[in-house]
Amino acid sequence: MLFSTQKLFFSYADNQILNDINLTFEDNDRIGLIGLNGTGKSTFLRLLTGELLPDSGSIYKKNHLNIGYLEQNANLMGSRSVYEEALDAFSDVFEAEKRMREIETELNEYSPETSEYKTLVDEHKRLDDHHSARDGYRVEYRIKYVLTSMGFAGAEDKSVSVLSGGERTRLALAKLLLSDLELLLLDEPTNHLDVSTMAWLESYLTEKYKGALLIVSHDRYFLDKTVNKIYELEDKKINVFKGNYTKYKQLKAEKIEADTKAYEKQRQQVEEMLEYAERNIARASTSKSAKSRLHRVANMDILEKPYVNDKKAVFEFEIINECNKNVLSVQDLTLKAGDKTLLEHLSFDVYNKNRLAIVGENGIGKSTLVKTLLGFINNETDRYNPVPNLQSSGGITKGAERQCNSAIFYGKNLRISYYDQESLNLDPNNAVLEELWFRFPLMEQTTARAILARMLFTAEDMDKKVSALSGGERAKLAFAVILAEKSNLLIFDEPTNHLDLASREALEEGLKKYQGTLIYVSHDRYFMNATCTSVLELGKDGGRVYNGTYNDYLKAKEKEKEQQKDIIKPQEEKPKETKPENKFFRTKEDRRAKAMKALRIKELESKISEIETNIQTLNDQLISGTDYKNMPAVYAEIERLQALLETTYEEWEKESSEE
Repeated sequence: MLFSTQKLFFSYADNQILNDINLTFEDNDRIGLIGLNGTGKSTFLRLLTGELLPDSGSIYKKNHLNIGYLEQNANLMGSRSVYEEALDAFSDVFEAEKRMREIETELNEYSPETSEYKTLVDEHKRLDDHHSARDGYRVEYRIKYVLTSMGFAGAEDKSVSVLSGGERTRLALAKLLLSDLELLLLDEPTNHLDVSTMAWLESYLTEKYKGALLIVSHDRYFLDKTVNKIYELEDKKINVFKGNYTKYKQLKAEKIEADTKAYEKQRQQVEEMLEYAERNIARASTSKSAKSRLHRVANMDILEKPYVNDKKAVFEFEIINECNKNVLSVQDLTLKAGDKTLLEHLSFDVYNKNRLAIVGENGIGKSTLVKTLLGFINNETDRYNPVPNLQSSGGITKGAERQCNSAIFYGKNLRISYYDQESLNLDPNNAVLEELWFRFPLMEQTTARAILARMLFTAEDMDKKVSALSGGERAKLAFAVILAEKSNLLIFDEPTNHLDLASREALEEGLKKYQGTLIYVSHDRYFMNATCTSVLELGKDGGRVYNGTYNDYLKAKEKEKEQQKDIIKPQEEKPKETKPENKFFRTKEDRRAKAMKALRIKELESKISEIETNIQTLNDQLISGTDYKNMPAVYAEIERLQALLETTYEEWEKESSEE
């Protein structure tokens, strides 16, 4: 057991957050903590770390439990470089190495028969075991591997002080992964990751990380891949479900159905017994049986009515008119951000009722593409293609000029609504009702209020200033405006970022029924899988459209990798092809150079294998108890071989990449 909670209560002022929480967290648990926004998920993590103290109840932890905690906005500060910050994750390894060197010197002062000598030997063994468990001889390799995978390739020397908030959070997560902790508490770990990095993190947590996990996340796809149990924080209590998020949805529905049936059955039984008692209590012949029924009711464990949160947003996207079949055509677009060219030769078409998801690495230009499609960013105007009617919702300043890019062609009868994740077009000085109602002078106030109510705004909420709204409330207000616009083309930029799980699923249901066309950028793979009919993958050489769901896109990418392997393999098996038409070997010199390179790669691979074998042999000597007087020489040889292994790997990578 790693930790347990018993009768845990916590509140902020008079607002109770947690009520009588009793949980046990085992060594192999990988748990997803879910719940509506504001229910106390982050608070629960802070209680486990000791940052907050409960009002009453207890939290019991395993002795010397090593916990790592990732907050939503990590506060890494200072002037150290990215690499130095990552290196700090191995401070225990370096301290162990330092102390082992000291012990090896101190051993010369004692005879092997003395108690001091044996004490030092035992300490050295403990430190060496810890060093081995932390893979201490591969620190540099592990740091480079994790930093590269987390998006810091080429930025290792960058100062932490100049990183963005998202980059600092990613670096904090990288440090936790390198620290080999027993328990990781991760609060929204995928918030600042692109899709490829999320996929790598899922793989790392499932295949390489051996500790326990407690993850707060709105990313249902991520939860499906990484957890084996769900904690649902609802109505101030935590309900436990075995399985990933998709399994939880099934079990939750079954539990509600079973609990409701049991509650209704018991209520009917109680009503029947009370009714019988009321009718028969006064009659002598039936008084005894009536009292018996009253006694049974008094001693029953009365079931509480199952809590069902049926307050869900309702997204009903309507359209005023149908558009033509050809909605949008992009032909050889060069995408720029200022003077920087992000990608070139981008071409794709969007047809009526398509649902196109746009994916790609962070910084490739997904949001830039959306704003270019809308005419808010433009680099080429050598011919004029008018941008169709854009409605007022979304995230661009009101009245912004819109110029069309000459590579973009729009269909007829389009009416466009745009959602931006920052909702910058909402006036912070307006009340919620004003922000919606004033945009539509002909709309009746009751209609405006009904639309806001569908987004879960109460009458009191409608009088709030926009500036006082949470991120989730601002998102719902922006969607309320879009619902009122009734456009036949919706363009969304990260539509689920500020929505809780219930609202995300309600949005998915609404979009499935929508009769118009949808284009969006999203990192939410569960959302994409539920809503898209095609995926546009952006790359430096342009883009490619894959038909089908997000899972279909992943399968197609995997198939491409397999096909690429099949193409490369015959070329490797036939390096001595001498036909004149062979474009790879135009001269004898070319063929000779190719053969020499292949020979050199094989030599390097053999050398790498030999070095690794020698390192393992020396490590085995240390573990089996070599003469401690010879330990300095053994460690020196291991360090020399490690350095040689690294340079050999670098040469092998260079030769292989140039093939």
